[in-house]
Amino acid sequence: MPDALFRHAGALVDDYAAVDWSATALGSPAAWSTTLRNTVALMLRTRFPVTLIWGPEHVLVYNEAYVELIGDKHPAALGSRCEEMFDEAWPVIGPLVDGVMTHGEAFFLEDAAVPLHRHGFLEECYFTYAYSPVTNAAGEVEGLMDIATETTRSVIAQRRISLLARLGDVLADATEPGVVLTEALRLLREAHDDVAAVDLRPASGDPDPRVPASPGTPLAHRDLLVEERAGTRVCWLALTPGAEFGAALRLPPEEERPALAVVPSPMLPMDDEHESFLRLLAATIGAALDRVDAISRERRTAAAERALSTTLQRSLLSEPIRTERVEVVVRYQPALDIAQVGGDWHDSFLLTEGTLALAVGDVAGHDSQAAAAMAQIRNLLRGIAIAAPGSPAGVLGALDRALDGLGVVEVATSVYAGVQSLPEGHRLRWSNAGHPPPVLLGPDGDVRLLETEPDPLLGLVPEIERTDHEELLSDDSLLVFFTDGLVERRDTGLGAGLEWLVGWIAAWAAENRVRRLGDDDPDRLADALLAAVEPHAEDDIALVVVRTRAPA
Repeated sequence: MPDALFRHAGALVDDYAAVDWSATALGSPAAWSTTLRNTVALMLRTRFPVTLIWGPEHVLVYNEAYVELIGDKHPAALGSRCEEMFDEAWPVIGPLVDGVMTHGEAFFLEDAAVPLHRHGFLEECYFTYAYSPVTNAAGEVEGLMDIATETTRSVIAQRRISLLARLGDVLADATEPGVVLTEALRLLREAHDDVAAVDLRPASGDPDPRVPASPGTPLAHRDLLVEERAGTRVCWLALTPGAEFGAALRLPPEEERPALAVVPSPMLPMDDEHESFLRLLAATIGAALDRVDAISRERRTAAAERALSTTLQRSLLSEPIRTERVEVVVRYQPALDIAQVGGDWHDSFLLTEGTLALAVGDVAGHDSQAAAAMAQIRNLLRGIAIAAPGSPAGVLGALDRALDGLGVVEVATSVYAGVQSLPEGHRLRWSNAGHPPPVLLGPDGDVRLLETEPDPLLGLVPEIERTDHEELLSDDSLLVFFTDGLVERRDTGLGAGLEWLVGWIAAWAAENRVRRLGDDDPDRLADALLAAVEPHAEDDIALVVVRTRAPA
């Protein structure tokens, strides 16, 4: 009969039952120490990825959420020795494990590289994780608890943003096509993490895009050809933005351009994001060639660079989440005259007690540093809120201290809020770190700013005591969070912009006769608001529209 200890293992119940625990170093679960049993019970009740590394044999015991982090190592890893299952990562994590087990020393690492063989190849992976000793009543370390979240996508996206930004900077001053190609190759050949090898081939040369080198290799995208050559994956890309790959190799002689041949890193999966990144590399080089070819192509260059930065910016922003009674709609719009990545962000995620967390913020600047700082602050805020839930002011205070401890020098404005649905409505609690206040549109058409005395910006005063604010929202209300690009103009102040926003939303509500909200009202409000400001926008805009619902 399965041990009752594992009844909270979720999808892993059968996997736990399949392990012959008596044959492991831990022995039968019935004989486990009180410390181990209590720690396993705690671990299985959390939805955050957690594993235990127990005893001198370093036996692995983990919860359901941890499976996603280790891929096809599961279920063999359950009950196995850590150094055997993670031999490729042991040189990295082994000394940390020994430090915890031997000296009781805790560790916290952010965006740390941990190579894993979990999907059929040795993969470049990054994690933010904490190793904590687990002691018994006598103070002896019996094992360690590893609480982890994977940050691979964020780290690689930030790195690619930086590479693309540097590539754009390097090519910005080029005035000859030869200089564009020489400088692009020089920079890409230094980017070993993402590009194992790179070269150019004449437009009239190999390969023929209509005949893949390996049988069965498809021409997956019109501007990207992937083939295998001597066991090595080669990606051929056109350097003519918007043209099909075959057409790019058959241009008239006076416009002839080479093809870009890239051997991608073997430690990264060739997924949609990777292919998009490769296409963005080629598009950046092609856009520079367009710029030096003719004045008419400079306009297309600017559009391509703006599309590139917008795509990468949005790749760092999460899709909106919703509950049964709270709907979230998000928009991100870059400034029309800025073709670089920026620091505006939005986020929404569900906390364990059922509260829907919402955040909107802005790091000053429009460059890779601002985008990297934005991603770091956003991820820290999310991690703190999930790992140590508390009031919005408490979460922002902890974020202040984390930014100070990690040496993040950028400052940011932000509003962090939580919406909890109650029988009598919805409780909104928020804290404001120097950010424009949200706007509330009630079901009766009344519009007002949730204006409070804002606390200082994030990153300025790490030990400040921040303030919580609270509002009870009716069903069928609309709540609008935004960054200052929505309301600030060079010729008017923030106060005038906020006054305009309240008046515009009130007019929109009257025109649409908002009483009982329709399903598409949050989307219609977001789209109409962006359309109203687009001709005058001077900065990036992150927009979050929240709609509250009555119980079904």
